[in-house]
Amino acid sequence: MKNILMLFMALALTSTTVIAQASEDTMKDRAEKLHQVLKTKDIAVHKKFVNENYSKKFLDKVEMSRHTGMIGRLNQDFSDSKVISMKVKEDKLLMLIERNSDKHHVTFDISYDPKDNYKINGMGIEAGEM
Repeated sequence: MKNILMLFMALALTSTTVIAQASEDTMKDRAEKLHQVLKTKDIAVHKKFVNENYSKKFLDKVEMSRHTGMIGRLNQDFSDSKVISMKVKEDKLLMLIERNSDKHHVTFDISYDPKDNYKINGMGIEAGEM
């Protein structure tokens, strides 16, 4: 009986770690995709990204033209950038990027919806490192 209890506890701890790692990987993957989308001016690519990676809640909150318009404006500033770091904390990710042209740093503060497969639920942009 004691061995069964120990086995159950080990499985529970392992599965929690695996789930946490999977959600972190999903958040990082979506952030990386966002960064790649910022490098293109193609509105069809922007719209496809939004439909596939934004939460239902975020999609319902703001009309598509505003989502794609924001990506278009970000493209103007960050199409020549690279990701410096990503830090995950609970349901948020901080992505620090640097523009190649002037080495300006900007942090994208991206929130995710754990109830909707960790899709993007909103974001803020802050000059410098947070």
